Amino acid sequence: MIPMRHITGRKKAAEPLHVQLNLPGNELVVLNTTREPRPGLRVRTRVVGLDNSELFSREDRLDAKANAATPLAAVPLDRLFASHPMLLVKLYMTDRSGKTVAENFYWRGKDEAAYQMLNSLQNVTLSSSVAAPISVGDDMMVAVTLTNDTKVPALNAKLTLVDTAGKRILPAFYNDNYVALLPGETRRIEIRYPKTVGAAPAAVTLRGWNLPEMTRPIGR
Repeated sequence: MIPMRHITGRKKAAEPLHVQLNLPGNELVVLNTTREPRPGLRVRTRVVGLDNSELFSREDRLDAKANAATPLAAVPLDRLFASHPMLLVKLYMTDRSGKTVAENFYWRGKDEAAYQMLNSLQNVTLSSSVAAPISVGDDMMVAVTLTNDTKVPALNAKLTLVDTAGKRILPAFYNDNYVALLPGETRRIEIRYPKTVGAAPAAVTLRGWNLPEMTRPIGR
């Protein structure tokens, strides 16, 4: 099994425009692997405890050169570990119009023992809605909206598109999955599947690190 703290890094690392927290020094880096420069970017960094207390916040402005890495100042996690051995770090990057172009999320412990604190997270239930499928070219697309209305961070929310028998619809392509939602955050996830798939989707299941498994019918 892949350790939970590595899943986000593996799924995000191939983004053409990417923001990341480098370990072990906690430096921020923006990677632009495209041929075009991206001026006017903003990176917002939030660090919260498992109790959702905001411990650090910063906004950096930068121009990302084409096919280059742009370093930013380190996030002072070592100082924050003194009061909170387990930290959650959320990175948001927006373009000059305010559109989100990249996000990333990390759980960082002072030491290996600190990660055991994740087991104490209270279970939460996310608000959710699942739109009816719509046609997009050769595919059908189901849009799922998740909202964390609680006061507890929700980690590793995983969606699965299923048929009336509860079996996975395959192939299915998710524009994101294993998502983390801090309190007050909303995420829209699109799921595409070929029109040639025989079984019609009936529901989306949701489970996560501190999310009880639930099933949400399509169109509700």
